[in-house]
Amino acid sequence: MINTMNMSYYGIGRRKSAVAQVFVVDGEPKVEDELKIQVNNLSLIHYFQNDQNAIQYIQNFCSTFNNNNDLNDLKVTVKVCGGGNTSQKEAIHLALARAFCKIDLNLKKPTQDCRIKERKKYGLKKARKAPQYSKR
Repeated sequence: MINTMNMSYYGIGRRKSAVAQVFVVDGEPKVEDELKIQVNNLSLIHYFQNDQNAIQYIQNFCSTFNNNNDLNDLKVTVKVCGGGNTSQKEAIHLALARAFCKIDLNLKKPTQDCRIKERKKYGLKKARKAPQYSKR
């Protein structure tokens, strides 16, 4: 069942230290084949300019949902901060999935990857790596 009363949806996604907020609204009919996705007031292509994998990852996800549900063209606005390119990409993906779950109520809720970096402890070289033990 697709909820089409109010086409303004919100989703939030987190991965490591990256946080993404996604706003999905009903957009104007598209002229070209690309979806309107803006990340931090830049187009998706300009924001992830060196990472073609991230661009295809997000565009394929949005276009698959748009094609399966026969909706009007969607305009996606993303605010993302913290983390690196990969964690930002995955945070955006999770936020989009949560927003799309509110549009199509038949979709299963996505799960969040809760792994974070473990802190370094004093007396150790890294989080768990200890200095070499010498018996004598």
